[in-house]
Amino acid sequence: MNVSIKPRIGNVRPFIALQSRENDGSGEALFGFTTYSKTEDDKDTYETTYFGLSARSDHASNLIARTSGSELTERLVAEAGSDELFVGDEKQNERPVEEDTAIEATAS
Repeated sequence: MNVSIKPRIGNVRPFIALQSRENDGSGEALFGFTTYSKTEDDKDTYETTYFGLSARSDHASNLIARTSGSELTERLVAEAGSDELFVGDEKQNERPVEEDTAIEATAS
């Protein structure tokens, strides 16, 4: 779902845009403006500046899926791809084998 408010006022277009992506459940809010001008040979030009805030919650997406009876998205560490920055690769996620160490009681 993408929604934006972008009125043009003269040669300036301020905007607020909300974007969501179905493939990874993330969303983004963009705030900015675009200015317009013309070249010497009357061609339109523009310059844009914007700031964005983005968020993603697999936990919230899965909660919504569970409560609505939808199928959950299975996210495998081996297939993290661009999410590897957050997830780590398989090697980084190996858990060390914990040795059984018993604490012996001592009498004092």
